[in-house]
Formats: sequence, C-alpha cells, structure tokens
Amino acid sequence: MITIDTRTSTDRPVTTVPAAPDPSLEASVREVWTEVLGIPDIDATTPFFEAGGNSLTAMRVVGRLHARHGTMSLRAFMSHPTIAGLARVLAGAAAPAGAAAAPAPPAAASPVSGAAARYPLSRAQRQMWEIANRLPEVGLFIVASALRVDGPLDLAVLERVFAELVTRHEALRTRFEDVGEGPVQVVEPHVEVTVEVEDHTADRDPVRSCERRMAVAGREALPLDRAPLMRVVVHRIAADRHVFFLSMHHIVCDGQSLTLLESEAIRLYREIAANGARTPRPVPLGSGRLAEQRAEWLTTGAAARQRAFWLDRLAPPFSRLADGPGSRFAELGTASFARRMRSAATSAKLSADDARTVSAAAHRHGMTDFMLVLGAYAATLRAWSGQSDIRVATNLANRAAPGMDEVVGLLTNTTVLRMSLTDTDPVAVSRQAREVCIDAFENQELPFEEVLAALQDRHPGAGAVFDAMLVAQNEIDAVTPADGLVFAPYQSDRNVLGAQVVATACDFVLTVVTVEGELRFELRYKSATTSEGLAAELLDAITTAVRATAAALIEAA
Repeated sequence: MITIDTRTSTDRPVTTVPAAPDPSLEASVREVWTEVLGIPDIDATTPFFEAGGNSLTAMRVVGRLHARHGTMSLRAFMSHPTIAGLARVLAGAAAPAGAAAAPAPPAAASPVSGAAARYPLSRAQRQMWEIANRLPEVGLFIVASALRVDGPLDLAVLERVFAELVTRHEALRTRFEDVGEGPVQVVEPHVEVTVEVEDHTADRDPVRSCERRMAVAGREALPLDRAPLMRVVVHRIAADRHVFFLSMHHIVCDGQSLTLLESEAIRLYREIAANGARTPRPVPLGSGRLAEQRAEWLTTGAAARQRAFWLDRLAPPFSRLADGPGSRFAELGTASFARRMRSAATSAKLSADDARTVSAAAHRHGMTDFMLVLGAYAATLRAWSGQSDIRVATNLANRAAPGMDEVVGLLTNTTVLRMSLTDTDPVAVSRQAREVCIDAFENQELPFEEVLAALQDRHPGAGAVFDAMLVAQNEIDAVTPADGLVFAPYQSDRNVLGAQVVATACDFVLTVVTVEGELRFELRYKSATTSEGLAAELLDAITTAVRATAAALIEAA
C-alpha cells in the first residue's frame, strides 16, 4: 500500500511567517531573483512563475537562498513564491538547531596546469562506460543539438570560441582510460577541437542534405579514449545561412550542459566578434573534482536521510503498466534486448493559446507547468493500464547549489515520481503531482544508481522501478543583435536530432518543450514492441488530458 501525503500547502505548515517583511531580507531575495532570472526591478508581490521562472530556476533560487541564509526549502518557496513572501519566510524561520551548515558553493577550478589530472568515475559514468565498451560501434549515449545561424558567420571566430570553451570546461578535455583496476577519467591540460564544415549549397535540396548528415552524426559513436568527446560541425546551406551542429557523449555532458554550451558559444561569439577578445569570467568547477566531492557527500548524514526517503517512497511491489485488468499496454509485443533499444517517435503540440491556459491554470494553484503535465500524463497511464500505482521517472538538472549552473558535465539525476491514483479527479491528481514533485525535488541529490543499489540490497528481484519517463527541456531563445547575425534553435518536422537508439528499459519517454509559445510534445517509444498507431493514440490521449486538466484547474480556482 502506497501512502503519499497529498495535502496542499494550505494544509501543511511550513513555518511561521511574520506579517511585515524585513527590508534587508527582501533586498537579498530580490538580488537572488535578479541573478537567476536576469530581470532587474521585480515587484515584491509578483509571483515567481509570472516573472519568467520555471522549475529549474526555482531550484536555483532555493539553493542560493539556502546558501546565503542557512534555510529555505522548495516547499516554502512554492507556498510563498514572491519576493515579499520569501523575505517573510526567511524572517520567521531560523536554521534548525544543530543542523549542518548549508553546502558551500563549489570552489572555482584551478588554473589549467601542464599535467593531466585523473579522477574516479561516478556510478552513472561507470555504467555508461561498461555498456559503451561492450558496444563500441553503437552511438548509445550521444546527445545532440543544433542552432540555425542566419547572417554573416565568421568561421575563424567560431574556432576561437570553441578553443575558449575547451579551456574553460574540464569536461571538454576529458577522456576515459582503463588502468587495469577499472576506468578513470583523465582531464588533459590542452585539447585541440576541430570545427568541421560541410557545404551543401550545390546539393539539390541543401536543407534535406544537412538534416540527413545531422541524423547520421547523431548516431555515430564517439571513442571514449580520445578527447574531446565532442563533434562540432557547421553546415552551409547558403552564403549567409548555416546550421551549427553539436554532439557530445553523455558520459561528460547532460541536456543542461548542452544548452549551457550553446548559450556560452553565442555569448563568446558576440564578444570576440565585437571586441577581439572574451570578457573574463571565473572558471567553473571541473567535472572531475565535482565527482570527487559528490562521492564524499555520499558518506554524510544528508545522503543517509535521502536514502531512507527513497527506500520508503519506492518500496515494492512494482506493478507493470501491462499487468492491469484490461490494460491497453497488454498489446505491447516482446523483442530481444538489442531490438528493444531502438526507438521511434511521434509528436504533437498545443497552440500558444492552449499553452498560456496551461501556465495560467498551473500558476493559480501554486504549481509549475511540469507538475500539471505530470498529473495529466499519470492520469492517462492509469486510464490505459487500470493500475493506480503510477511511477514516472524524470531527469532533474541537479544544479541547485550556487555556481553549479555553469558546470558542464554529467550532473543530471534521475528521480521517480510515484503517484497513487485512487481519485482520478483532475484537480486532485494535479495536487498530488505537485506534492510528489516537491518531495522528490527536495531529495534529488542522491544519485539514482545509489537508490537502485539500496533497493536491490533490501528487495532483491523487485523488478522495474518505472515504466515511463517525462522530460522537460528548456529551449534556447533566438538571439537577434544589431549586427544582423541571428542564432535560433533549429526546428525540423523530421525529428533529425532524436536518438534512434535509446539506452533505457522503459517503454515510453514523453518530452515537453516550449517553442515560440507553443507546447510541443514528443513521445518516444520502442518500435519493436509498440505500433506507431498505438503510440500516436496514446500521445493524443495525453495532450487531451493536459487540456482537460488545465480547464478543470481554472474552473476550480
């Protein structure tokens, strides 16, 4: 029997909040909001999500306020999501007596020396290394992205940009070496990166040729013993029209890192093109040293508390989606392990008007768009499976501590959002999704691989912890400066950047991203076990549930 506390924030006490905010605390909160959101002069009564915040930036604000003041939880933040409200929370909540100090911000990386540095692998990196070494010719763990570049692109400047990025980020100078007792990650002092150029201007259909090449590159394996574990290609479509393609090995990069690298590349290009040099900035912590710090954290009381939380939250039994009475998922076929790693995708979108309705509905109930979508996704899985125990995994950026948002590496962590859907009312489901997310986000530092190991020790042979995933992506905004050179996310109806080989055992991965105001959904499924028609029908049911949930929340507000 799964018990989840689904009381709303009005039922669950957070702290005693004084009536009048402290001006100095209000100034401190405003400074953090400005640092994270990049927006000055935010009104003290404007809710965070209406000011442009999202789940990721909320975690950064919580982390920075906790580092400054020794206290702040995501639950308190979600209950009082304004500058004035958080100032009152800080005034009324002292750090618990005897509590450990807030984690210190990560130290800046040491200057690049002349010798290579060696570091241990995290458990997640070790698992990737073992699988990649068994299948060295298969591009299992490649993450790829592309930007459209309109205007006069200077390739010499772009080469300087990537030379600067390689110097700045240890992950881009990292390779992996088997030293007999197991692998280590080796950070080289210097690495050369090549910006490849492929010219499609003479092709009959330059865009199609470019997309075909990107699709191939996104499936090509990158040897782990050579740095950088990265490929940079500029595809020339016309004289002043290019596509900038970047692929990296997931063992040194996650989705947030890829977005960070693209944003930094755009900023550096502007600076070098305009001034001939970059603006000096502190060098972030290296991914190797970070792996050491996180290994040390696993021995702390905080890690033990999170381990206990997940052992309780994810206690078996684990029902499967296909096991319920009359389950639509019973139609799923069977296939070999190799065939089950291959995937296909179907997509759908909500209009900008529908997307605004989703945001408005979520914000009126103190939740994020992600929480609303999670509730609708879980409700659909319940309706199709007949199971009330729904477990959806998601990837969290795991960058709440100050300074972590500038680190490139494999920082993301998987967490499982477990819901008990005995009440299928959309408002009740959404409220439960909110509480489940807050609990999970406040216990996100413990690596999922450590959670699985602890579960296996306590419950051997318990089975798969989750059947489905939900991934929210942040899109890079288009940049249109005065010089006429435009950088914007590359969009294609052909899904050229989607991985066709996916190293996950779950049957469905739902990705949600906002593009030009629209809410776009991609459902990736195992083509060997799921028909295209079934997947399309499931995605239609999910988007219908998102609209219905938003409407129900607005009506209940």
